[in-house]
Amino acid sequence: MKSFRGTFYLFYYPDDWELKIIENIPSLFHPQGSGALIVVAFRYHDPEGVDTKRELLRYLKAQNIYGAEHRIVNYELSNSIQASTIEYMHKDRFWFANIIGKDHKYILFLWNSDEIPSSKIALDISKIIKSVIYLD
Repeated sequence: MKSFRGTFYLFYYPDDWELKIIENIPSLFHPQGSGALIVVAFRYHDPEGVDTKRELLRYLKAQNIYGAEHRIVNYELSNSIQASTIEYMHKDRFWFANIIGKDHKYILFLWNSDEIPSSKIALDISKIIKSVIYLD
């Protein structure tokens, strides 16, 4: 496994994937795949605490994706990391958006491609997200 260290996080990704930094944003992809996983980190302090669903809805609204709230799935990763995820089609492309958050630090994992990812690619994406470690 390879690793990437961001400003407040670290994650691991498979050896057969590649990582490029485009305009200061990490982008991961499998050379034989048809899509890319973009990783965007941001901070948002809310006195009421972490709300990944709110942040995911904010992202969807900014992309003019409406009416998908009922399709968002909320879950928790290890170490009290909250998460919300959704898959959708937009402009004939497959999209997967997953936001994880802890304290006031969020990471958006955004996959898009011309087709639904293979089960191997989907499993790799899941492993990448599950590998996130928040740095203190």
